[in-house]
Amino acid sequence: LGHHPTASRDPHGGTFPPRALESALRVDPPLLYASGHGHGLQVLTAPAPRNLLVIGGGSFENGASIAWKDDTRFATAAAGFMRVDLEEDGSGRILVFTVEADGTAREVWQGPLD
Repeated sequence: LGHHPTASRDPHGGTFPPRALESALRVDPPLLYASGHGHGLQVLTAPAPRNLLVIGGGSFENGASIAWKDDTRFATAAAGFMRVDLEEDGSGRILVFTVEADGTAREVWQGPLD
């Protein structure tokens, strides 16, 4: 868990990992790395860690544009949050929810925790 993403597809997000963090993630990669800083909700795939979650979608009408690339599993500029469900058998799922201005949350995407 960190503030800056190791990768991002929105103009504000960029990549900011300190060398020590980047090195640690390569040597002993966690199952996922979650961060904020960006202005949207993004689920990306990378070599290590395999699952990158950028959860910076806490404001409405932020004007962000999110680019999709080969490593993008899901991306939206909408406000919202993510949830990770872990099962006893070791499997897991990533769930993405958007939130409307009236507070209504809606699941918009889910995928396996690889």
